[in-house]
Amino acid sequence: MFAAVIFFPATYAVKFLFGLEMTWVDPAFIAGALALIVYVVRTRGRLAFRRDERGIAVSGAVFLGVYCLGGIVSLLRYTGTHSTISPTTYACLRDPAWLAFCMALFYLVLLAVNDQRFYQSILKLFVWVGIGEFLLAAYMVIALAKGWYLPSEWAGYMEAYYWRQAVYQGGFVVPRLGGTFVEAPIYGLFMLCSLASNLLLLRLSSVRLYRVTRLILLFGTIASLSDQVLLGLAALPVIVYLPNAFEHARRRPLALAGGLAATLVLATWLGISIQRKSVSEMHNYRAGGQSIADRVYHTVYGLGWLEKHPFLGIGPGLYGYYAEKTGIFPHTATVMATVPEILIETGPIGLASFLLFVVVLGRWLWRKRDGLGLGVVFSLLIASSLQSNWRWGFVYFTFGLAVACYRFEPARGTA
Repeated sequence: MFAAVIFFPATYAVKFLFGLEMTWVDPAFIAGALALIVYVVRTRGRLAFRRDERGIAVSGAVFLGVYCLGGIVSLLRYTGTHSTISPTTYACLRDPAWLAFCMALFYLVLLAVNDQRFYQSILKLFVWVGIGEFLLAAYMVIALAKGWYLPSEWAGYMEAYYWRQAVYQGGFVVPRLGGTFVEAPIYGLFMLCSLASNLLLLRLSSVRLYRVTRLILLFGTIASLSDQVLLGLAALPVIVYLPNAFEHARRRPLALAGGLAATLVLATWLGISIQRKSVSEMHNYRAGGQSIADRVYHTVYGLGWLEKHPFLGIGPGLYGYYAEKTGIFPHTATVMATVPEILIETGPIGLASFLLFVVVLGRWLWRKRDGLGLGVVFSLLIASSLQSNWRWGFVYFTFGLAVACYRFEPARGTA
């Protein structure tokens, strides 16, 4: 399990940094899968989920089962000579396998984390891996700008990354950190997971050092300059407060009203900003490179194909093969929005199973009343909702950590 945490930043961008020509499999997935296999062997196949957490485990298994079923159906559907598209066997089974690895990490935490010292060690490691990633990402950007030492392959990669991911504002070029992740939003999502681990750790420990690391990770998350990650980060304290909002309403009505008003103002401002950006992009639409307009286009286009496969969708991970038929996008294109993508690729049945998992998990966390676990899970769901890929092992691993934190009593003054 420790190896999985250490390898979380080793994404497929690493093969570009080192000039590797190979099919990349995240080492964290391999480490997590091996750890789960070892656990199953040692327990002789007994998956001893806690009684109050069995609903979460079952709903997750239902979602994974429906998703894998979609992959198998796709494999059978597209092997015919008259199929609409011609994906490889690897393409049909890749995304179901990817989700299976993510859920393996989630289940690994639920099954194996029962000792508070062990749990805190995992959280501490996650925090320091996040800080290490932030320092590396910052050095890579600064080294490129200042001419400091970078291996030749790293320098070439960073040159392309810098101009592709930078934010252009008023004639200024603002770099975005990405580190060993291929895009800044994915780096930001990982940093948000590391920050969440820090917050979960502070629930159990009052060590001052981790109050400082919390600020470092917060800055590292913001440095991604990713709209969706910043939205998830902004939602975190609001969601944490929600379970206690009704209880505090009678005692502090003015504070509650002020908090709701501030949230409403922030949501309105974000909504207007996104709407203006969307209208501007759609008015001058050019396929590729325009985040909101691309997502709108892919959603509308994908829903058109969903009508021909109304039950289990067009197949997990296969939207790109349909997008390729436009002659505009490559077969690697994605919808770039979690809910529309799940609906298009796995149909209403797949979306219903995903929502079942989210609702069961959210309901369980809501009942804990302190709001931290709920805030962690739903801030990550928001932050990953507009990513090019929502299946990241470190996100599902953090979901498991958010559930496991309630197995231990909080430290004094942190509850």
